[in-house]
Amino acid sequence: MHALKKFGTSLTVIGSLVLMVCVALLSVSWANDGRWGWFALGMVIIAVNIGLIVTELRPKPKPLPWTLSEVREVTDGIDNEVNAIRKLRRADRGLSLEKAAKLVRQARSEPSGGRDGVA
Repeated sequence: MHALKKFGTSLTVIGSLVLMVCVALLSVSWANDGRWGWFALGMVIIAVNIGLIVTELRPKPKPLPWTLSEVREVTDGIDNEVNAIRKLRRADRGLSLEKAAKLVRQARSEPSGGRDGVA
């Protein structure tokens, strides 16, 4: 799964770079011809692609080690499990959806007075 994710990221970055080169070449010819609207559109496309590359290559944060009591504290007062998972993932940007769902289910199923394990 990790190899496929890296492959997908590399294809996205390569495609974005190829698109930027092509649009840059077109933008030069548009500027020489005085087509300023097309030139401006080309610059916008290049800027968006630079933003895409930055977001693709930005390092992903590592998930925090959560205890069940901490999960209960963060999701306290939220009845809907989906909203509890969302709130937990907002608190920890590195937490995967699967891990957040597992933590919320464990925190809701186990009594809070019992042994509190580290997840």
